[in-house]
Amino acid sequence: MRIAMFVFNPCTRDPRVDREAWILARAGHQVRVHAFLEPGLPVFEARNGYEVIRTDQRPAWRRFLDDRLLAPLKKSPRHPTSEETPPPGAESLLDPPDREPSVGGCPPPPPRRLPLKASPEVLRHQAYIARINRIWAEMAVSWRPQVCHAHDLDTLQAAAEAAERSGARLVYDAHELWSEQHYFASREEVEAWEALEARLAPRADRVLTVNESIAGELESRYGLSGVLPLLNCPRLVPPEEERRGRLRQLSGGRPVALFQGGYMADRGLEELVVAAGLQDRVAVALRGYGELEAGLRELATRHGDRVLFLPPIPASEMVEGSAEADIGLIPYLPTCLNNYLCTPNKLFEYMMAGVAVAGADVPELRRFIAGEDLGSLFDPRSPRDLARALEELADPERLAGCAARARRAAEERFNWEREGEKLVALYREFEARS
Repeated sequence: MRIAMFVFNPCTRDPRVDREAWILARAGHQVRVHAFLEPGLPVFEARNGYEVIRTDQRPAWRRFLDDRLLAPLKKSPRHPTSEETPPPGAESLLDPPDREPSVGGCPPPPPRRLPLKASPEVLRHQAYIARINRIWAEMAVSWRPQVCHAHDLDTLQAAAEAAERSGARLVYDAHELWSEQHYFASREEVEAWEALEARLAPRADRVLTVNESIAGELESRYGLSGVLPLLNCPRLVPPEEERRGRLRQLSGGRPVALFQGGYMADRGLEELVVAAGLQDRVAVALRGYGELEAGLRELATRHGDRVLFLPPIPASEMVEGSAEADIGLIPYLPTCLNNYLCTPNKLFEYMMAGVAVAGADVPELRRFIAGEDLGSLFDPRSPRDLARALEELADPERLAGCAARARRAAEERFNWEREGEKLVALYREFEARS
């Protein structure tokens, strides 16, 4: 079958899209992913058996301004090393409050109180998204796809329009509980996304998402049935022995708890930095970059300078990089329903790497961490409770047992070769009914 996928990024660091396209191509389908064109990337790329078609969405005047006038002035982004201090004037982060840990897991977040109206900038961005979706739909129709597969709500308009015009099937793959993400800042914006999802999701031949809790939420909100949870499991890789435990060389031999990912709001990184200074049995390392980096470095210096800041690594090396640590960290704050119900890629990457997991005590993380006995849960709003969870895992026997169970679960069940068969079976059904 000819499968047109749509993703609202350049398709360079989206492991879910790559895995889905790869396994469908391996099953004999023609897969074409429509994505953004960014400077330095090819318009066409053949990768792992599928195609990526990137479109420059900028108007002609913007392309001229960016490429001819501004490009020579831009410098490559540079990520500071762990030895460097924050630049002068770096924004300070306030010490997070140390709350009393919740008993029986974190409660759901209260409804967010947002301003009614969206800013003009947000309205312009929504119009921009709609325009890109129209362009993608036009491109896809000329290829005559048999299935149009939207990765997230910001591409569902393109997939739905292309499917309708081509007589193709429609798949909606919700990577997030879209309208419940923390960065939407007005009721107008939230309601616009909810209205779009309510209108288009029921038209899909099948809706996919990342876990059981979000599947249930989508079914409840939109009267859907049979939403398919498709976990974000990585491909099966051999145990990483060469890099295993390498970060202990930087911690004086202590176990190392590692967070890998973007440094952004609501990921509990401020609480993690403070927790690092409340115990000394486990070293804490952050590997990544983002808007909070300078502030996190400055916060760490105020709390004993006990955090290792490591440069980022390619998305393709996340499992191998995780194996350098002893514990994988997921300290996300349950500030919005999307965070509360999340199962980030890093959960399954840590499992594949064969390290213990310490995570926020929210429903889906509890399902895996407690259900599989992979490590410790904590209230991410309490640095003291986070420090307690780290100290629990400092016990060598406990740590080794959790790590072994994590790797075994990944090998036997939580790998893409096994999980991805659900997607292959779905497309086999489509093919049989076509």
